[in-house]
Amino acid sequence: MRYLFVDRIVTLESGRRIVAEKLVSRTEVHGRRLRASQILETMAQAAGWLAKESHAFARLPLLAKVPELEILRRPQAGEKLRVEARVDGRVSDCLSLSVTLEAEGELVARGQLLLYLLQPPAERGSELADLAREHFHYLTQAPTRRVLSSLQ
Repeated sequence: MRYLFVDRIVTLESGRRIVAEKLVSRTEVHGRRLRASQILETMAQAAGWLAKESHAFARLPLLAKVPELEILRRPQAGEKLRVEARVDGRVSDCLSLSVTLEAEGELVARGQLLLYLLQPPAERGSELADLAREHFHYLTQAPTRRVLSSLQ
């Protein structure tokens, strides 16, 4: 099963910064709130889209390390999340990013992430890049999804 924690990409400055949104549905929460792992995954997926686009979709970003993570509160169903990731630097095949997560304008989490930029296997590289480009196009064109039945 694949979990998608980015509904829409709002802003992208290639190689520098991304702003993405996520609407928390009722089916995603545990005990009425998102789990800490889901908060981290939301932040990592947004950062991953920045890394993919910045490398022409030729690399697969993997979360390698979380040097810092502070979760101030856990979002609940119905809240719209805003993730902002900024590139701090790059060393070899790793990208360091500062990431913040807000819910309805309130800071929810912040942290530092280290993504490893994996070179995909040659025989699948162009196929994976095409799939990523297609999904990226959808995320940059789609309005934020609102699944009302899952919020009730």
